[in-house]
Parts: sequence; C-alpha cells; structure tokens
Amino acid sequence: STICGGTSVTYTVVLSDANSCTSTVSASVIVESCTGIHTVLSANNLVSLPQEIKQLKNLRVLILDNNLLTELPEWLMEIKNLELLSISNNQLPKLPEGMWQLVSLTELRVNHNHLSSLPVELGGLSKLELLDVSNNNLEELPAQLRNLKSLKFLNVSRNHLVAIPKDFTKLIELQQLDASYN
Repeated sequence: STICGGTSVTYTVVLSDANSCTSTVSASVIVESCTGIHTVLSANNLVSLPQEIKQLKNLRVLILDNNLLTELPEWLMEIKNLELLSISNNQLPKLPEGMWQLVSLTELRVNHNHLSSLPVELGGLSKLELLDVSNNNLEELPAQLRNLKSLKFLNVSRNHLVAIPKDFTKLIELQQLDASYN
C-alpha cells in the first residue's frame, strides 16, 4: 500500500508487450506514478535496464523475462528490498559478483540464459529460497551455494553439470532439487 496522488493504493505495474512505449518512457511512467512494489518489464526487447528503475527503492518484485539483456547494471544491487528477481529468457552470459548485496532476495530466476558460471557470492544470499538456473551452460556449481541455508527449491536442469557438490547435503531446508538432463 503506497500513497500516490493523495490516495492509498496497492498496485502492480505491468508493461509487458507495450508496443507504443519505449523502455525509457515506460520506466519514467513507473517512477512518476508511484514508488513501485511490483514491476514487470517482460517482452519489451530491452537490451539494458532503464536507470529510472534505481529510483524505486521500495521495489519488491522485478520481472524482466523475455528481453534481450546481456548484462545487469551494478546499481541494481542498490535495491535492497528486492525479494524476487526474474530475468529468464534473456542473453546473460554472467551475473554480477555483487548479487550478494540483494539481502532480501528470496527468489532468483535466471533460467534460459547463457550463463557458464555462477558467482561464488551467491552463497551469501541467506534468505534465498528458490534458485532457478536451468537451461544455461553451467558445467559446475560453486561450493559456496552450500551456505544457502533457506534454499528450498533448486533447479539446475538442462545444463552441462557432471556432478552436484557433495557439500549440498548441508542444504537442510532443500525440498526439491531438479538436476535432470545434465
């Protein structure tokens, strides 16, 4: 619930398939409308994130699926309240090493990208409950993922993994592990 123009509203901003808007105009609309809680910028052919997004300090959910992103800006790590980040079906070859700064993150979906490795710093996301890195080019997983004490769901299917680190037995909250088609 946020105050916008003198009234209290709960909202979700959806800009999916917004053919009449450019990404920058769309992002400006979000910033001018309210301090966003949920923002969906899927299927907009974005090649980079509009800088206006970093003004959304209360952003909880950011969905960037089905775009053309090849990198995530470092300023994204400044959005400390972010709980769900979905960047599926993009062209990311790597994730920023500063991902551990997203201390509120509970869900990270980066399936269907071009990831060949994961930053070891992901192991610092203590609240992470769901990690989906399926359909990438991963050959190994960093042992530091064993530190994800809250992790319940891990999808590493359809990569090029030859083994799961034995330290993963320390993931005592893990309920589902999908490592099929590796």
